[in-house]
Amino acid sequence: RGGPVTITNSKMLGAQLGILGVSSGTVRGNYIELGQNMRGDHNDAIQGDGASNLVLDHNSLLNPNDQTSALALYTEYGNNNNITVTNNLMAGGGYTCYCGDGASDNDGNAARAVNVSFINNVFWRKYFADAGSFGAGRAYNPAGGGRWVNNAFMNADGTVTSQQVPQPGLDGS
Repeated sequence: RGGPVTITNSKMLGAQLGILGVSSGTVRGNYIELGQNMRGDHNDAIQGDGASNLVLDHNSLLNPNDQTSALALYTEYGNNNNITVTNNLMAGGGYTCYCGDGASDNDGNAARAVNVSFINNVFWRKYFADAGSFGAGRAYNPAGGGRWVNNAFMNADGTVTSQQVPQPGLDGS
């Protein structure tokens, strides 16, 4: 966990983890495709944990595995605050996105995301019928003032649909 980062226009292929530990800054215009048949308890294209003041924009985040996610915004190390996830293409993982909220941090403190928004993203059914093996997302809580707006599914063949991705609940429903 460091200070603000800027990661732009990078291409990452074949890893188990793409960008790990991003806590603030801007991640824009990157292509991250994880390797197939990765082992381990985490396979994430981008993983943040207790992030603040973070922009994730125009990235392609692909995880062909049925484990973890394309985008993981966890809360083990604190709340997520002021995160904007816009115009990304995401596919795969157990859930395509762990969307920023959770029950508690590692110290047992209640987690509560503040101003975490997902706007104009595309959830691609490239690997799984629901974008992720278990679904498009989990752990999103709009109570902190964030927005879930205009997030659409894309079929496996690359056709963007008019079907909106339902706002996921805290438990993945």
